[in-house]
Formats: sequence, structure tokens, C-alpha cells
Amino acid sequence: MSSWRERHFHGRRVRVSLTYVGNLLAGAAVNTPQTPHPGDWRGGYRAAFDRVPPAPRTPTPLARDLIFGYQGGQNALRIIGAVFLALGIPFIFIFGGGILTDLTITATGQAATGTVVATRVVTSVEVNGAHPVGIQYRYDVSGDKYEAESYTLDASILSVATAGATVPVEIVPMAPSWSRMKGTKSSKMGYAALFAFIFPIIGAAMLFYVIRANRREIRAFREGVAIKGLVVKRGEDTTTQINGKHPYEIIWEFYVDGKAYKGKLSNMNPMILQRALPDDEVTVLYDPKSPVVNTVWIE
Repeated sequence: MSSWRERHFHGRRVRVSLTYVGNLLAGAAVNTPQTPHPGDWRGGYRAAFDRVPPAPRTPTPLARDLIFGYQGGQNALRIIGAVFLALGIPFIFIFGGGILTDLTITATGQAATGTVVATRVVTSVEVNGAHPVGIQYRYDVSGDKYEAESYTLDASILSVATAGATVPVEIVPMAPSWSRMKGTKSSKMGYAALFAFIFPIIGAAMLFYVIRANRREIRAFREGVAIKGLVVKRGEDTTTQINGKHPYEIIWEFYVDGKAYKGKLSNMNPMILQRALPDDEVTVLYDPKSPVVNTVWIE
């Protein structure tokens, strides 16, 4: 049985194990970590901190699900982005045809000369309550012959666009088949067709954002520097809703060079997050070049 002696240092009583001191003097291995007091922050946090393996790290099944996968708010953005993109692509094919030609000609157009073949009213399209008129024309560039059609609602242009009339044409120098009669548009709806690009652009932007955020968190998990962080929120993310329910989120805060940074994880199942991060002290893994890129170590 170990013997103990009490000593007083500056008014504080200290209990010293003589056996422990003896082992130190004898060179015995005494480096086994001691279990901290349950109320000591060095308990759960320090144990987890010390268990973080060196980079590159391999995720545990729980970490792969929560960090490597798309959960909570990230999954909501991914779904919305995919829906916007899926809905927008058909709009481009239906309404956006010709708008790229118009934009390219506006930027790099070159003058040519053509001959009107015929005109027709496009009854399938209506702009401001009127149907545009398609003007069919022929032209040649460097000996190559082309035929195209462009559209207008301008009565003054239609008055001169009679069959056989010579008319000015605008072409794309590097792609002569892209053309329009001067004063008209290659798109049946004119620049109003730009609205067709709104949905796919928004969808693509949302997908880019969420995929980039996910990849950055994965990089932080695999290669990041470990540091202590504290949970500052546990609760619903009221800014996001999936099937009528808010995802549950945990937000942590940590300091690098005296500056505060935050990170978060969210999931539709609060129990999974509570199991992954049961304590208020967490081990943050962050990119030293950009601490805003961070996540947490999950066993």
C-alpha cells in the first residue's frame, strides 16, 4: 500500500505519494495519463484532442456521414440547387435559343450583306401581346453560302424586308453561321429570353456553393490543425426547412491569433448530432491559411 505524507507550501496542503516519488527516482515508467476529475474541461476535450490522429486523417463512419456527406442545411441547398438547374435547362432550350448568338454578335459582330428570302409570323411566341415576324435571308462569307432567320416586331424593318431585297446582316467572324439581320434578333423573344437563364444560373451557383463548402470541410477534417472550440448554440436552424421541418444545428466558436471564428454542423436528426458532439468542448480542425474553413473531429 502506498504511503502518503502531507506538506504545506505557501499555506496549501499537498499530499505526496512516497511510492510515486520512489518510482520517479528509480526511472520507472510513470507517464500513463491520469483520469481527470469529471468536472475538469481537460477530461472529455483533452482526451478527444489527444486522440486526433496526424494528417491525412481517415473519417470514422459517423464522421463520414455528418461531415463528408450532405446533411441538414447543406442537403437542403443541394436539393434546391438541383431542382432549379433541372427546371432551368429546358427553359434554355425552349426560350434561350438564339440569345447566345445575339450576345456574341453584340460583342464581336461583323458586317455582311444578305438577301431576303421570305417572312413569316411566328404564332407560337408572343411578346408584349404581339407575335414576332421571322425574316429568312441568305448570305455568303468567303464563298460559303448560309441561310438563317432572325426576328423582329419593328414595322419599319418589316417594311423593307421584302422578298429579294438586299439587307445588312451581322455575323460572328469565327462562326459565320451565327448571324442576324441588322436591327433584328436571333432569339424569337429578343433579350427577354435572358430570363430563361435565371433558374439554371441560380441552381448552378447554389450547387457550386454547397459542393465547395463540403469539399472545404472535408479538407479541414483530413489536413486541418487541431484546436479547442466551444459550442455556442444547439438548436433548430430556422432559416432552413425541409418537408416542414427545420434541421438541428450545432455551432462552435474558436480563436486563432486572437480572432474568433465559427463553424457548424446540421442534421435532421438531433440525436445523431448530440451523440457525435455530446460536450460543449469540441476539437476543431481548421485550415491554418483560412480558419473560416473548419469542422470538428468526430470519433
